[in-house]
Amino acid sequence: MISQDVEQEYAITEDAQRRGGRLWMPVLVIGLLIYGAIYAFAEITVLETSKRNRLFMINTAPLAEYDYIVLGASHAMPFDFEDMNRRLEDLTESSIMNLSIEGAGPVPARFFTDYFLAEHSTKNVLYIIDSFAFYSEQWNEVRIDDPELLARAPFDWALLRTLWQYPSTRGLILGYLTGFYKINNHERFAPDLSDSEQSKFTRTYRTNARVDERRMAFLYPDSISSETIDNYIGELDRLADTLAQRGINLVAVKTPLPERVLTKLSGEEEFNAKVRAVLGAHGFQLHDFTTVANDDAFFYDTDHLNKDGVINFMDAYLGALLRAEAMPEQ
Repeated sequence: MISQDVEQEYAITEDAQRRGGRLWMPVLVIGLLIYGAIYAFAEITVLETSKRNRLFMINTAPLAEYDYIVLGASHAMPFDFEDMNRRLEDLTESSIMNLSIEGAGPVPARFFTDYFLAEHSTKNVLYIIDSFAFYSEQWNEVRIDDPELLARAPFDWALLRTLWQYPSTRGLILGYLTGFYKINNHERFAPDLSDSEQSKFTRTYRTNARVDERRMAFLYPDSISSETIDNYIGELDRLADTLAQRGINLVAVKTPLPERVLTKLSGEEEFNAKVRAVLGAHGFQLHDFTTVANDDAFFYDTDHLNKDGVINFMDAYLGALLRAEAMPEQ
């Protein structure tokens, strides 16, 4: 038998548990309200301070349809520095959105294209191609598995669906849904501009052989797997196929590189041949401008065009190409 004292002890314990349960409920509600307020503040801050974040740009795009979107890695980014995008729009009489990000290979190119096309359209895609971006998953699956990309991305169901489409970004979904990446963005009030745009773009690089060697060693490993290259050439094929099926023209371009860099690269002709074969199967072309407009005075570091270099290349080559390639009104 259970004694009366034990019964009383049980009753007291159960009553305390019920009171504890009732106490936790308002605490939980208050906590959720506080988190919701912080989330809302972070979301508002994103809308007020973001500028170059590509996911933000897609979400807040002022147009439903563009003449061109630009894909690529850091060699494509200077075409969006300062007022370069507007200059290119004026030169080509077209609307352009630059979606390039640093260190982006064909997988990020597909990711940004899929997100953009979920609720927008474009007649053409300008893809500025770099061979190094096909040599490692570092510039592909690893590159888009990056919470920093979402730190200034407004909440959008289309982006959520795109994150789910790519196995390498599914792990970011919880943090995106909860706003964790925005709430914990310690640079939320900092200018949404790269250091290259803020402090390097107007400079002229003083050539330094040791700096060049380190840069090339970072981008181009000694051992390059042909299987890896073929895998990412396959990703380019998937992108080209998606665009071709939608009636979107793909203009693939390799931008100028200084002679001191070109002499250190190997396997570029083989790479170009693979790219041309894939693009040609869909009716597209690769335009190789690596050897033109490539005086050292046109670069702000080892291999990135500075402001004078971008303007010169646009005026002498890129503007005419984009005008000639532009898809006519359907």
